[in-house]
Amino acid sequence: MPPSFTSRPRSGESRPVSRDDDNLIIPNRTSSLHSRITQPMPGAMNQPKPAKRAPKTLTHAYMVCGVGREPSQWVKAPPPVQGKIGHMKGAVGQFWLPEILGSSPRLEQDNEIARSLHSAMRACFPHDVEICTGSSQPHCVHHAFVLQQDSSHTLYGIALRVWSRADDKRAETIRDLRKRTESDYYDTPGETYWIPYCLSFLSRYPLYNLLGDYLRGMWIHWNKATNLFHAEEVSRILSFPAPRLNDL
Repeated sequence: MPPSFTSRPRSGESRPVSRDDDNLIIPNRTSSLHSRITQPMPGAMNQPKPAKRAPKTLTHAYMVCGVGREPSQWVKAPPPVQGKIGHMKGAVGQFWLPEILGSSPRLEQDNEIARSLHSAMRACFPHDVEICTGSSQPHCVHHAFVLQQDSSHTLYGIALRVWSRADDKRAETIRDLRKRTESDYYDTPGETYWIPYCLSFLSRYPLYNLLGDYLRGMWIHWNKATNLFHAEEVSRILSFPAPRLNDL
């Protein structure tokens, strides 16, 4: 009688042939098979490691600009192409070109930052540098500005203009310059000269009030020890982390 298709096969017929467990080869960690599995693929070995992104900080750069220590090396500013710029009260009748006296990072370290700082210098002294005279120090003032380099790169700046009293040597050099350049100059013995400087921060964030208050407060605290101000406070804020999105 032919076998029925509905009949169940015997258990012995459906059971697969068992393998001999004693003959199984399990690769150990030192075998060539294991080493081929664990070592990286050749393509992955040649791929360059992703460069670490520099952490974003609250401020982008800092600089001090104005005129140098030696008045004989000051460069006169050319007259404006159109119109005439009036002098502030008590100012010497001459404009001088500003220069960057110090910065962090240094100008030679980064060409992009150097270009940004030179643009910021023009924003700090839009009408060049004026030397003032008077018995009392002129008021320190601050202002904000924006550097729009392209559609995706904008820097926000804050500038604090401070005044330093010229020592006797520089005051005498300024008098000599005025005698040669001002036909109506009248020499006043003991006249005090005040030289302006601008302290400026650049930031990727428009935090004008925060940076302005910080700059003024730190200058009030450190104006008698400017070296400590530049060494302590500037280095601290340049490394301060950028605000998070929810903090703005």
